Amino acid sequence: MAMNDAVPPTVPTAPASTARLVGAVVCGVLAALELAWMVKDFGDVGLHDTVWTWSGGMLPGQHHGLLATNHLDVVLLAVYVIACCTARKPVGPSTLLMAALLTLAFRTPTVWIFSTDWADGAPDHTRLLLTALAGVLGAIALLVIALTDRRLTGNAATAAPPRLGPAVTAGVLLAVYALVSLAWQLYYMHEYTADRYGPGSYWNMFIGKGPLNSLLAPPPFWTGWAIAVLCVVSAVLAFIRTPLARALGMALGATLIVIGAATLTLLATAHVPFAFHGVPTRMILEHVTILMEIAVGVVVLCLLAPGDRRPAMTGLPGLQPPAQAYGGWNPPAP
Repeated sequence: MAMNDAVPPTVPTAPASTARLVGAVVCGVLAALELAWMVKDFGDVGLHDTVWTWSGGMLPGQHHGLLATNHLDVVLLAVYVIACCTARKPVGPSTLLMAALLTLAFRTPTVWIFSTDWADGAPDHTRLLLTALAGVLGAIALLVIALTDRRLTGNAATAAPPRLGPAVTAGVLLAVYALVSLAWQLYYMHEYTADRYGPGSYWNMFIGKGPLNSLLAPPPFWTGWAIAVLCVVSAVLAFIRTPLARALGMALGATLIVIGAATLTLLATAHVPFAFHGVPTRMILEHVTILMEIAVGVVVLCLLAPGDRRPAMTGLPGLQPPAQAYGGWNPPAP
């Protein structure tokens, strides 16, 4: 029998390894940009006020000028660091794709906001626009790198997929949350009508012409739609158990936790009562949705977190499975 000396498809070739290194560099640059804006906010208003504003304990723009960053920038910074550190590992393509999708979701609106006339007077206008452009271009580069890596390795499943039960459960939870989020967006479309808030009020808050909670933050209604779409994508990936389902699902789980916790703190700061008696039905449903958001994030994060895998064959120490003991040849079945 002839021996096959070809490189296994799951081992990155030299071009694929180089592409992953470039991906790590791109993530490092994006992380440095995020960190630079955070340091600027620390210098402008202090570490305490910056972190307290991120968490929702201080209303944006009330006690100090509008910050450049918010809690979503903390999420992006963590995503870039993780993708940078894992780019050359088997999970590299998945984490690079995850970083690309989240960057496109949260940075794309910043490009058009600072390309319009209404944002001309914003502080650091040019630097904010360049940061957003760098994010979008970096995300496109990460997409190309990850897809190129999969083509060069010849195998899309470079990392272990999540187990069937946890993957399906996480997918169902993400799909349910996406439906709830879309239902709220449809409600807001009806609520923000010309009679109550003026013409085009929903559209203005979707494209960023309305109030923002930070200079780099995506518009609130855009964020709702973007997260809902990403949850649907992640749910589908979880149902078919691709390696990307783990990276994207965990990132979305952490994002839901951060957004939900910041919203709860913001409601408390604004003295909005967290009660279920004597308050409008809409407020009750909003509170329930926030609690659901946090709960879904925690459960999805736990379900998709990598855990110990049972070995394919157990036995006495030193014994090897037949595939290893015979150099890859398996004895015929009796």
